[in-house]
Amino acid sequence: MLKRLLSLALCAMLMLTACAWLPARAEDALDDFTVTTIDGETLTLSGILKEKKMVFINFFTTWCYYCKVEFPYMNAAYKKHKDDVLILGLDPDGSETAEQLKSFRKEHKLTFPIADSTQALTGSLAAQLGVNGYPTSVVIDRFGHIAMTLVGAQPSANAFAQVFDYFTSDDYTSPETLNAIPAKAKKKAPKASAYASLVPSGDPITVEASGSPYQWPFVADKEKGVFVSSNQGVDNSVSTLRVTVEAEAGDALLFDRELSAESPYDQLLVERDGEVLLLDVGTIPMSTVSVPLKAGRNSLSISYFKDGADSAGDDRVRIKDLRLGKAEEEDGPTEPTMLGGASVNLLSLPDSYPYKGHQYAVTGADGSVVITLPQSMNSGAFALHRAAKGNISPLPERDKEGTFTVPALSEGVNGYDCLTLVRVVRGRYAEYCHLWVFKDEQTLNDYVSQMNSGLGSAITWEYAQ
Repeated sequence: MLKRLLSLALCAMLMLTACAWLPARAEDALDDFTVTTIDGETLTLSGILKEKKMVFINFFTTWCYYCKVEFPYMNAAYKKHKDDVLILGLDPDGSETAEQLKSFRKEHKLTFPIADSTQALTGSLAAQLGVNGYPTSVVIDRFGHIAMTLVGAQPSANAFAQVFDYFTSDDYTSPETLNAIPAKAKKKAPKASAYASLVPSGDPITVEASGSPYQWPFVADKEKGVFVSSNQGVDNSVSTLRVTVEAEAGDALLFDRELSAESPYDQLLVERDGEVLLLDVGTIPMSTVSVPLKAGRNSLSISYFKDGADSAGDDRVRIKDLRLGKAEEEDGPTEPTMLGGASVNLLSLPDSYPYKGHQYAVTGADGSVVITLPQSMNSGAFALHRAAKGNISPLPERDKEGTFTVPALSEGVNGYDCLTLVRVVRGRYAEYCHLWVFKDEQTLNDYVSQMNSGLGSAITWEYAQ
């Protein structure tokens, strides 16, 4: 697991700017923008999405060999999907005029709109979306969300067609964040009546297959009286159950589950409207889990997500006995926290300060940071990113207090660092909290001085009460 975490850390490092190592989180909506093409046409993201189901922003340069390699494939796929897709070519290089790009477009028979590099927007969008090389393409879905990033040249027209097909499908009904297009299901879903045995209590719970061709069904194992994910051994795939529950305030969905999977990348997830309510990883014997509900109708998905790399254990999840119960109040924190040393408040932060909302502490050279997670959160899905070295590592074993203690400054790091607690969700990192740690007051003063010099600000600091 550590080897794979470190390999993902290398990808994160390529986008590292101090502690803000994800310039634009894929779960965020992209702000509306306006661009003028080399033909003088004015386009806005919001205007395009009124007519198209997705926008495919292709960052390229005229000197990029691999950009030229993929253009014929992109053109072929676009020709068949242009009713639902708009490809927008952006050249952030800064060395080509509109006339030069028109010649380049003609040479490579490009049929999509292109904006030249004289517009500041092309560079700022590239930075916002974390573009560090060419070609890089970013999918903006029909909801205006950054849904997928493709780095490097795609090897075929089919590679583009798979992306276009997925995001323009009628089955794409809510924003998603993908590293790869899911494998199409090859298992047939049971009839709706078959799922009735999952709710033996007769509670107001409806269970059905998702109906999406990209989501594999849960199938019955009658001998063991359970339903089992069917995507065992299939890279980049997901098995999904749709669950609808009529609940009152204080209710919870209870069910029994058994998980045997590679940690932390293959995951059991319970989600509601994109919100992760439960995330389990690793090996868990058959036991009961509780998912809090809101009053009224709850439309949930129970999924087994399998990534595109290794497998472990049985590579599946088994579930049974969905029922209503009462939510239990959780002791301790309701959100992850990181604390260490003496907490510090930064004062008089300008609007341009990039790390608002982060925490700061003077820890000493040999100090520690204590990480606390809610009891309902599986620690196996969490990791710690250290900006100074650009590495990501799993959390250590819990200590006797039930927390996780790590060195504030890793070996070989002098002065200060930014620690970010992240959780792996569907193969991507979700950031939870950031803690800047400083060896001493002088190091903190130096940091503030550098920020003031760069931002033209007058930041000061004080110890928190």
